[in-house]
Parts: sequence; structure tokens; C-alpha cells
Amino acid sequence: MPSQRSLSTRLIACATFPLLALTTPSFAEQSSTWRRTGELTGVNKNPTRVVEDGRLLGKSELKIVLDGGRFDPQKPVRLHLLTKNTDAVVVEAFDVQGKKIVVELQKGGAFVEERPGEIEFHKFEGVSLKLSGRSEAQALRHFLIRFDPSQPVTEAQVFFELADTGTPVNMAPAISKPANSPAGRAPEIEKTENGFTLSNPALKAVFSTKGGLRLVSLFDEFAGKDILLDPSKTGLFLVDTGDGRTVTARDWVVKETRIKGDSAEVLLEGGGLEASFTATVTAEHLRLGLEMVNISGKEHSWKTVFPQIGGISVSDNPDDDYYCYPFRGGIVQKVNTDLRLFYAANEAMWQMVDVYSPGKGSGISMRSLDEGGLLKGIAFRKGVKHPAFARAVTDLGNRLEKGMLWKQSLTPGKGSAMGFEYQRHTRETGGRFKYPDAVIEIHPGDWKAAMSTYAKWAHSVWKWRSPDTAIRDVWLIQTITASLPSEPQVQKRLYNFETKEWYGGYREDGIDMGEFRHWWEWSEKGPFGVSLDQGREETLRQMHNKWNYFFMDDPVRGKLVNAVNDGDYAYNTSMEGLEGLKKGIATAHEAGALVQFYTDPFIVDSTTEMGKNYGRKHSVVNPHVQHTPGPLPETPKGDHLITYAKWSMCTDNEDYQQAYANNMARLVGDTQVDGIRLDQFGYTGFVCYSKEHTHQFAEPGEHAVMRSMKALMLKVRAACSAKKPDILLTGEYAGCDFLAGELDGALLHEMRWAIPGFRPLPLNIFRFYFPGVTLFENVTSSHSFPSKAYHEIMLWNGVGLFQRPWPENYHRILRENADAFRSTQVEPLVSTLQDYLYANRFATGRKTITVLLNDREKPIEGPAMPAQETASHHYFDLLNGVELPVAEKGLVLKVSPKRVAVVARLPRALAVQSAGDGVKVLFPSETSATTVVLCNAEGAPLDRKLAQDGPAIWETLPEGAAYVKLLSGKYLVDAISLPQK
Repeated sequence: MPSQRSLSTRLIACATFPLLALTTPSFAEQSSTWRRTGELTGVNKNPTRVVEDGRLLGKSELKIVLDGGRFDPQKPVRLHLLTKNTDAVVVEAFDVQGKKIVVELQKGGAFVEERPGEIEFHKFEGVSLKLSGRSEAQALRHFLIRFDPSQPVTEAQVFFELADTGTPVNMAPAISKPANSPAGRAPEIEKTENGFTLSNPALKAVFSTKGGLRLVSLFDEFAGKDILLDPSKTGLFLVDTGDGRTVTARDWVVKETRIKGDSAEVLLEGGGLEASFTATVTAEHLRLGLEMVNISGKEHSWKTVFPQIGGISVSDNPDDDYYCYPFRGGIVQKVNTDLRLFYAANEAMWQMVDVYSPGKGSGISMRSLDEGGLLKGIAFRKGVKHPAFARAVTDLGNRLEKGMLWKQSLTPGKGSAMGFEYQRHTRETGGRFKYPDAVIEIHPGDWKAAMSTYAKWAHSVWKWRSPDTAIRDVWLIQTITASLPSEPQVQKRLYNFETKEWYGGYREDGIDMGEFRHWWEWSEKGPFGVSLDQGREETLRQMHNKWNYFFMDDPVRGKLVNAVNDGDYAYNTSMEGLEGLKKGIATAHEAGALVQFYTDPFIVDSTTEMGKNYGRKHSVVNPHVQHTPGPLPETPKGDHLITYAKWSMCTDNEDYQQAYANNMARLVGDTQVDGIRLDQFGYTGFVCYSKEHTHQFAEPGEHAVMRSMKALMLKVRAACSAKKPDILLTGEYAGCDFLAGELDGALLHEMRWAIPGFRPLPLNIFRFYFPGVTLFENVTSSHSFPSKAYHEIMLWNGVGLFQRPWPENYHRILRENADAFRSTQVEPLVSTLQDYLYANRFATGRKTITVLLNDREKPIEGPAMPAQETASHHYFDLLNGVELPVAEKGLVLKVSPKRVAVVARLPRALAVQSAGDGVKVLFPSETSATTVVLCNAEGAPLDRKLAQDGPAIWETLPEGAAYVKLLSGKYLVDAISLPQK
């Protein structure tokens, strides 16, 4: 794991020649630090053809533009241009006025992360440009990199490195006991001269209806203070009717206030709309509701933020407040920030935000009670100003037409503000929209109290898969492909055409589940009229030099074929058809591995029957999205979306959903495969404007992709389960909690969202509160972490890996303790005895595994975590194979910087005695254990014996023997060190 400084390294532009890979992704696809990676300017703008035969074509320039809103000019920035011919390159820097900035240019000494094979740092010759901190007037705006066409360039890569962002925020500060107890009162509502007051044991909320509807006070009984620092920043709801103004409940005319039971209803009017706002108090929280009706007399459109509160400060000083926000898998921070990620669009994984004060021991959460998976921007701001690296305001790219989403609803101010932003709705006169109710709750403790409450609600309203399935023992999913591997050192070849043998190296390669790709019947035709008759070179030219892995030489047919023709998933006659595929599955099962089939419901090749029958009619029509690539020889006219040279399918149609589900059920019934993966499932998706098919959920122009994905998954689950009840269904993303419950597993991309100064350590909060979906980090997409850092983070988070292998000892620990790691008894950031030593806990029965990560620059030694040794339990270091002493202050550990320790609290089931040159191992006769294993210090087995009545005896010990393990089936029961000679 890297130091804090190396954590600040971000891969911002990676241009590798001769395949120059430069893109301009939105924030949702890359990082909050930069608006764009760069752009080619000059004669040659096609990035795939900048270099040919090692030489540049004409004059080319690489322009890398920095976003002034996110780049901090007071901090240093470094650019690394890595190439073996530095004479071919000229680097210049320019300020905001376009004037050249004097920079320091150094040659040599650069390092770069290499993707093929093991991720390592390799030394290249190159140039390193360093720009020190400058004033605002001298702010760097862009770099310009020019290539000399007369010089040979075989390779060039560009990296940015941000400055060290200083001491990171402690994610797990000590939480004080609340200064005050909850008030001794029942929930009640009191009508006042100017409005009404709602109170319960934890809070008192004072509303005014004089001069509009306002929240004027919010008293936190635990903190003993009014936490509404600036009432003017609370709007309760915000409305934009398209006239360029944002109005709040304060700006509307209050027509009537009704008090009934523990609820207040306020009727308001403004901007051609009538609103019914409700506030209900319970013993636990305030529940807010809002419904709006078009009374304008004509068709009317509006956008709403509901609810919205601001000017919040639980601490006496707003700077001391922390927050928990659903930034991808989650973030715990305190730095000032400006955030807006989307729920139900593969950005925000849940719909709750919490602000809390460690010093006061209290917090406030706001959560939506939306059960239907509506798209919503989760807006959050803290402070008047924020550092450049702490802004993440996404817009879903060009997926929606202009005006459907809020540009930004919250304004800067003291304290914290939060709100749920909804898409624009259009209604005829009398038309209405009822927003999902929301809850505001004051709670003791930190964010975990609020997260537990939210997760309990989420598990009560949505169905969830059990983690106690075959996927529990899967820690590495590996692609096994019949097509041309894009990463030969990582992906395995599915079928040997000479020997007719299927891949069988699961044990040797540590693969728990093989993902079969391109196992289906291949096409002799290319997509959309691309001809395969003139060979690979001409085929790729027609494809604009994209997707070389689409095509392979079929040795049985003796011709080039399209092997990535998703859609039909018929059985490949060149690989022995259905019987051959079943043989490949059996080979995996014999090696103790599972198999899942790769499929993709979101793209359909034009050459398939599915493409012919469903492609044009059921594909996405969206004029706002750029097609990739184009044009192909027979690219459809109009706005049909073509992605990966295939029809991009609209899943918001029940006919297509059922067709895909039936296809998957056929595969499961024919092969009894263990699982099906739905690639792209859970991704952001595209709005569909097609009038050629009906839409199940989306109104015109509305983003409702995840609602349609869930409907698709329900059909797939029903159809496949009828053929194989224990079928495993996985997606590329979990998407959000609304969607994840129907999945057995999903891939993660959390490591790419490790942001210097803001989220340097990607704690996956979602994983701990929604353990029903088993998660696997897609390391191939995680470019921002250097060599093997991800192993530490993934072990700490207790998630699996996709594609990249584990260190053998890490993998062994996960396999032997999957009963704990994959249980529902898990908790993040449990207490430790030292700052920046973060512990995540996993438990089952009498066994508890705690993974501690040292996020400091120096080793941690001495008392590390609370512990109490008892007659029935003891502590064991699973990475080093030794007993751990319990000191007066706690468990004693040594943890290297940026490394982990794995501590097992185990029942005392073993005893070991010296017996001459060997040992006698004793264990209870009533134990359920099956095996006694003699291990070296890393836990690798040296010998094993069946656990039977009586002791296990080794008359002599093999070299390296360090401890003994007791297993029950696959899982660890106890471990004990051997006596010292």
C-alpha cells in the first residue's frame, strides 16, 4: 500500500502509443479532480492514428486543460510525460491568460503503472515537469505537449500528480457521550400564533407560516442546542419552474394550515402550482411529505428539491461537524465540500445523508422513504468555501435533455445543507406529483446510528438475497475467454482447439469462479455491414481501429469470425456445441470452481436473430448521446444509439425484458451453469425517446433506467430459478440499494474513486450495511493505485477481486474465514486505541475477524485495539501465524505503514503438547471439526490429519512448521502456535 503522498497520484490522462488512449469522461466516469483528461489538437485529431510504425503523422499536439473550479492554484502539480525518446517531445505550460509559465523540466526517474501482468512500477526514461504553488493570477490553465514528427516515438504516457493534501481527516474520531438525555415527553404537536411546533424526545422543530412556510428552529436535545445555525438556508422545498428563479417554501403563499393528531398540513400556492406540505412527528423522527398540483391552466413543467434543510451545525463550530455521504460506496469526512451524486444512476448507493458532531455525541440524518427507485440528486454542501479536491457535482453527462436536472440547488453558507433533487415533471392542468416522504431524525452517536436505521428500513421494504449461498466462498472471479484476450497475462484461454480440452487450471491459478466469455456461436459477418472477408486489418479499418478483441481466427471454420456478437447465445459448434460447453463446466467443477456465463442484456449484435427481431424496434433512441464509433457501413439513420458497434437496448420495455429472460432460462436449463452475469447491469444507462416501443416506467425524457433494470432482473430471476433454484445472478454494478437486493453479486470500481485529500482510503460502507450482495473489486479499472495496494484495501473491506489474483496468504485467510467475512454480523470502523488505525470487524458464531489498516506514515506498535482474554477465547495473528498477547490497555500489535493486520478472536478448541521431536494436538471430541492442519507462519499447509477421536500426532515436525489450525469443513475453528524449542 502506498504512502499518503503516493495515494495522491491520479492517473488523469494516459496516452499510450501506438494506441493513444485519451478520452474526456464525465465526473461519473473518472474523478472529481479534473473536468477532462485532455484533447488532441492540431492536424491529427484521431487519437488512434497519431502514431504509425513508430512515427507521428504530421504535427500533433496534446492539450491538457485543467478545470479552474477544481484545481487548487496554491498547491503544486506535477506532470509526468513518459517516453523513451525525450527529444521528440516539447512541454509547455500556460496560465489563465494564455501566457507561458516558466516550469522546471527534469529528465529521467519517472515511474508508471503497467497494466499487463502484475501491476508494478516500471522505470522509464522520460520528462518530469514540476510546477510549484502559484498565486491566483498566475494560475496554471493548461499544458501543451508537442510531438516532433521527425522523431520516432514508440511509447508515451502522460500522468498528473497532485500535491500532498496534508494530514488526512481521521475517519473514526472518538465519539463523546451525549451531554444530555432525551427529553421525557411523548410526540406532540402544538399550534402557535405564527405556525406550529412538533416535538419528540430527541428534537423540537418550530415552523412559521407567517410570510411563507419556514423552519425557524430545530433543537437537538442530545446536543442541548438549536442546530439551525442559519434558518435562511433552509427552504423545506425548492422549486424551479423554468423562469431562471429558484423559489422556496418561504416564497409561497400559505393558504391554509390544518392540525390533525400528530400531523400538520400546510396548503401553499405559487408559480402556477399548489402544494400540500405535511409534517408528522413520531417518537423517533419527523416525517415530511409533499404533493404538487398544476393549477396554471395549461401544461406546466417544474423541478423540485424535497426536502431541503441548510444552515445546520451540530457542533458549536461548524468546522467540527463530520458527515456521512453516499459517495459511491460511501465516505466519512469533515472537510468543507460541495457534492451532488445521483441515486438510481450508479453513483450514490443509498438515499441518506448524516451530519454529526463527535464532540457533542449527536447527529442529524435526512433520508428518503422512496421505495420505487426514483432518480434523485443527493445534494450536500458544507461551508462557504471548499478545497478543490472536495467538489463532486455530476450531471449524468449528455444522457438527458437540457433542463431535466438541477444544475445546482444548494448555495454556499455556514454549516451544512442537504436536499433531494428530482427530475423535471410536466403535467397538464390538474396533473399532480407526490414526492416520496422523507425523514429527519436527531440521533445520539455518530453516522453508524443513522446508517443502521436506514439499512433496517431498506431491508424491510425490498427483498434481499441471502449471502449464505455458493457465492460466499468465491473470492476471485477470473475471465476465461475463447476470444482474443485483451490482457493475455490475466485472462485465460477457454478452449484448446488442438487438444479439444477446456481450461482446467483453476486450482493452480487460485480461481474460485470462472467467467466464460465468447462461448457462444460466432458470426461470419461483422456488425452493421462490416465485412470479414478481407482479413483482420481491413475489418479493423472499417471499425475505425476499435475493438480488436471482437475478431478471431476460427481454426475449425478456417476464417475470421466476429466472436463478440452478443444477443443469441447459441452454443458454439466450433467448440463442440452444447455438449462441449457442459464439459467445460464439468472441468471447472472437478477443480472445485464455479462457472458463470458472461452475457449483456444492454447490447445486441446486428448479426444475431435477437438483433434482427428486437434491435431497431427496442433499442435506445437518444439524440443527446454520441454514438461510438461511427459511422459503420450500415449504421442506422436517426438517433438510434449504437454502443460497442451494437444496438444499445432499452430495458424499459416488458417484451424485450421477457425475451432476454427466456434466453437466460434456456441457458440455465440446458447447462445447469452456476451463474449468469449481466454485464453493464447497474450502470447509469440512457434515457430512451423511442416511439417504436412502449416504456414501462419512464415518462418522456425521464431517466428511469434502474427501475427498468430491476423489472428485468425480476423476470430473469423467475425464469432461471424455475430451471435451477440456486442459480447465481450477478451484475457489473450493484447500482444502488433499490436494485442490489435481487443480485447475488456485483463488481465494484471503488479504487478509482480514491481521491487525494477527500477519499484517500475508500471505505466501502455499502458493503457492511447491505451484505446480501457479494461484491468484487474490478481491479482492471482501478488505475489510480500502485502495485498491490488494492490487496490491502480489499482485504480490509472484506470484498472479492475480479481478474487480478490475491496473494496466496490473503486468499487463504478469506477462504478459511468466509463464514465470518460473508456473514451479516459485520461492522466498519470499530474502535481502536490509536488514531488512523482503522478496524473493520467480521463475525460468525464464536469467531470474530478484525482487519486493521494502518493509515499512518510510521509503524504502529503497542496496544492497538480493545481486547479481553478469557478462559474460552484467545487472539491469533492470521498473517504472521502467532498468538497475540493482551496487555493491560488492550491487544498488542505491530502494523507497518499502509499495511493490514488480521486478528482472529477464536474459541479455545485446541491444545498442543511437545512429544519428543514432534507434537501432540488435542481437541474436544465433541467438536464439529473435520481436519487438523500443520502450517507454516503464513498459514500454508505442510501436512493435515483427519480430526478423529483422540489426538493428532506428528512425531517429527517439517521445516517451517509454526502453528496448527483446526478446520470444520472449509472454515477455521481455532489456531494455536507450536511450542518453542
